Amino acid sequence: MKRFPEVSPFFEDCSPAQPCLKCVKKQVFKQLYVIMAGSSPFLVVIFNHVFVFCGPLTSFHDKKTKKSFINLYKALNLSFIKRFSKMAGTYKIQNIVATTSLEKPIPLTKLARTQPNTEYNPETFPGLVLRVKEPKSAVLVFSSGNLVCTGTKSVAQVKKVIQAVIRQLRKINVNITTKPKITVQNIVASGTINLKLNLNFLAIEMENTEYEPEQFPGLVYKLIEPNATFLLFSNGKLVCTGTKNKQQLEYSMDQLLKNVKAVLKNYKK
Repeated sequence: MKRFPEVSPFFEDCSPAQPCLKCVKKQVFKQLYVIMAGSSPFLVVIFNHVFVFCGPLTSFHDKKTKKSFINLYKALNLSFIKRFSKMAGTYKIQNIVATTSLEKPIPLTKLARTQPNTEYNPETFPGLVLRVKEPKSAVLVFSSGNLVCTGTKSVAQVKKVIQAVIRQLRKINVNITTKPKITVQNIVASGTINLKLNLNFLAIEMENTEYEPEQFPGLVYKLIEPNATFLLFSNGKLVCTGTKNKQQLEYSMDQLLKNVKAVLKNYKK
């Protein structure tokens, strides 16, 4: 089968058409075969707007291949392009733990007595728990003015929560004049790498893993750089902790996928 630098040829009812994207923009194809250049070619088949592709996932990440693929979508005006925009692992941020300092002492007893959305038991824990409804979160407030915010899913939400705390402090005559500096301590994300995993094999072949299936069905995998810890399950689902920004999280996911695929190549052999 011959390789083509872009996209060619097109077939409609088994009759060849011109290998030009513009000429087929408004046509409906019963069958369409596309061969793309890249790190490795793959086949695209469309049956009445049902999309199937065959070939290694790595070929999709080749810049030239991906560009050709997007151009094809635009030319055919297909509405399902977004479904295949990412073939690697996906994730969703579930929780962000962030800290800040208001640089002013907080009278926790007075705050607990006057504000209904608080919990304070100094005999068991020195901090006061202040719950915010929107965005839904909880803030640990310490008498030193230090805050720990949990439950948010973005830094923007963390900022909203801190401002909500500052507004409540005004009600007890504690005015914060400085702009709090927010530091993200941990991001918890869930996701999938779209692969079925043999956890026993991964535990043997990969370094920095812990796997005790009698106690827990997940495998713990620790990345050194960036510092991240993954909890992997046999169905490809995962939980990631330890990163402190979105860039670190995305890079950790890329490294995980790269390392797992390298190990699975040996497994298939």
